[in-house]
Amino acid sequence: MPDLHATIVPGRTAAGIVVGTPVSELDLAGASFAQLQDGISVCHLGPVRVWIRNGVVDQVGVQGAYSGSIERSGIRIGNTLRDVVEALGPIFEDDEDNLVVRGVPGICFETEQWRGEPGGETVDQNLDARITEIVVFSP
Repeated sequence: MPDLHATIVPGRTAAGIVVGTPVSELDLAGASFAQLQDGISVCHLGPVRVWIRNGVVDQVGVQGAYSGSIERSGIRIGNTLRDVVEALGPIFEDDEDNLVVRGVPGICFETEQWRGEPGGETVDQNLDARITEIVVFSP
């Protein structure tokens, strides 16, 4: 079972699940699975999602009732993008529309719906948007 209070380490771990771990080493009792494209599956464990590629943990996402925070920053689910900028640095959208922090590889954020014209919204216009999911991946 995942640890819903564990520290989040960018590029390394969330919920006590380490990116790169063979799935055979995890206790996934009670999990539900969905098959995605390109041989990737996602495992749902309450507020934790684990993406699996070739039998190995590819990404770990936390949301909802997850109470752990990003190491040394205190950033957690429910904080705003402004909080992230103040604690970690500037945020931008990468080529895949992920919200990432410049200079902090291996972590991205999802937020509540943004304000502005569809396709014209910017991070600066939505600094008060609250974080709904934090995803850790190998940079």
